[in-house]
Amino acid sequence: MTPPTPTQTRRGVLPHTLPSPLHAVLLATLRDLGRSLPPGVTLTGTLRPHDPHDPHPPVWNSVGTRLPPLPHPPRHPVPAHAPPRRHAEYRAARTCAAQALRLAGHTGPASLLPGPHRAPLWPAGFTGSVTHAAGLVLAVAGPARYQLGIDTEVLTPDLHASGLRDHTLLSHVLRECAFKATFPARGQPYHPPDFQPVPDPRPGQPAHVHLRGSAPLPVHWTRHGAHVSALICQPL
Repeated sequence: MTPPTPTQTRRGVLPHTLPSPLHAVLLATLRDLGRSLPPGVTLTGTLRPHDPHDPHPPVWNSVGTRLPPLPHPPRHPVPAHAPPRRHAEYRAARTCAAQALRLAGHTGPASLLPGPHRAPLWPAGFTGSVTHAAGLVLAVAGPARYQLGIDTEVLTPDLHASGLRDHTLLSHVLRECAFKATFPARGQPYHPPDFQPVPDPRPGQPAHVHLRGSAPLPVHWTRHGAHVSALICQPL
């Protein structure tokens, strides 16, 4: 059997590279969070590309299948002050969002221009959320009848040395996730005291975030490597 060339790929392998530890984190995170997806809601992810101008970074869905490139990748301005790695993550996040929209049934173009608080402006009838941290990029999209929020953060050695612990980072991720999910309906700036996560939820069990004036929001979360990630898919 002829071995694959560098330009050939198989499911779960980045072109021109061997699988990386971060790629394993990506696939495991997609798998874990994907178990909580309701019908019509889709989850995608990628890694920050080496080329910040790459219009076709490889994107995977929640079961680890690599998706075909978008025929018309989103074109949008990137903040000029951002360093190249942020440019790459910004573009990759919009590409993941466009792929998630396509899987959710959106058929038209999606510019996903930044709106309030830099969040993407979603097409009519759809909503979603994006996140990226330390090379990991995730997006969720679905019908506008859902509250959707996703967040990922990484506990770097420097943060760990400063005294930050896993439960502190998890609480931050849960708050951010709840803010993103509720912002389209609330339209209020992020105010951390408004979001009270239940402390130290057990791994594998949904956490809950208590929001003033609302029922608790269930949040599905996972940790792989140094990344802590969380997802909310709650009907309005």
